[in-house]
Amino acid sequence: RHKGLYGWDYTTRSMYMITLVASPRSDIFGACREWGIERSAVAKAVYDAWMAIPRAFPTVKQGLYSIMPDHFHGILFLTEAGSCALDDVVCSFAEDAERRAGRRLWDDGYHESVCLAKGQLKRMANYIMANPRRRWIKEHNPGLFQKLLGFRHPRLFDLAAPFGATGVRRGCEIWDAATGEEISKPRKANRITKAFSTDLPKTFITGWRPTDGAWIADTNSGEHLTVQPAREWTAMGNPFLLDSPMIASVRISRFTPPAEFARVKEKIVAKAERGAVIAGAWINALEREARDAAIERGGRVISFLAEGMGRYFKPHGRDLDLCADGRLLLVSPFEPPAKGSAEREKRGKAHFEWLNAAARSIADTAIGWARK
Repeated sequence: RHKGLYGWDYTTRSMYMITLVASPRSDIFGACREWGIERSAVAKAVYDAWMAIPRAFPTVKQGLYSIMPDHFHGILFLTEAGSCALDDVVCSFAEDAERRAGRRLWDDGYHESVCLAKGQLKRMANYIMANPRRRWIKEHNPGLFQKLLGFRHPRLFDLAAPFGATGVRRGCEIWDAATGEEISKPRKANRITKAFSTDLPKTFITGWRPTDGAWIADTNSGEHLTVQPAREWTAMGNPFLLDSPMIASVRISRFTPPAEFARVKEKIVAKAERGAVIAGAWINALEREARDAAIERGGRVISFLAEGMGRYFKPHGRDLDLCADGRLLLVSPFEPPAKGSAEREKRGKAHFEWLNAAARSIADTAIGWARK
């Protein structure tokens, strides 16, 4: 097994989603078609072995499964604690499939996910059922699902740009939707600085250079410094959304009164219907509700991600359809933290503030509401 859940007893009564990969990783189980997977004779052997599991393990029930061209997903339910181990069930199934096919089918080991959280079983089922469709969409829209490392665009911060330019204008972190006036929050700017730099105490972000989007910080001594981290952008989706003639950044406080939020959401939807691209980090529920309302009316979205894009990152659910339609761009300057690492815990308000500032910097107009 690959990366089992630490301390978990795999004879426990629970549901598990397993994944086995073909060896070598090639389309030996069939081909992807618009209507689903056209299975090969080898896939028939896998299906027969899957259906035969209860004969060898009477206390195990099968759930949904998906035989993909180069891998297999399935849900297993161990109905009685201690009656058998997940390893024994999966190994028996894999060996039975290879015996029926008369050849080696699987790569060493398998991946599993334990169903522990509320709603997780539904997510597992949705993932398995939508797997063939995702594969078809990705195969026919390869450019929109390619991870772009070291991505650059004139509207995005140049994260490695040296300081040395004029024409600094005031940076905006929070703004009032009614008046359009920027609300300066040096305390929050200082928090952003501390998140990325240990040698700039008592430093305040005062502006940015329009030439390359680098943030400028003033220390108490009057010295100008750049405070952006030495990172690179990673992007996935439609990069041409950054060339749109109108980008509107969205930032809505979670304390927004209901009446004010309704007005702001209506304004965001109206902008999206007129062709504007809406951009934001979509941190709280109100921002996500406004984004969803704009998407339902045909809006296009740029999302700034706080977690980064790991090796196996891929959009799911609605984001997959939006990518395929060219209506979504995902960008992030961060490396994904290792699972369970302390770095994940450090990513709090400072990272979100920085992403909100990045979304504001690419926009032609800002829509939102914040307490003064």
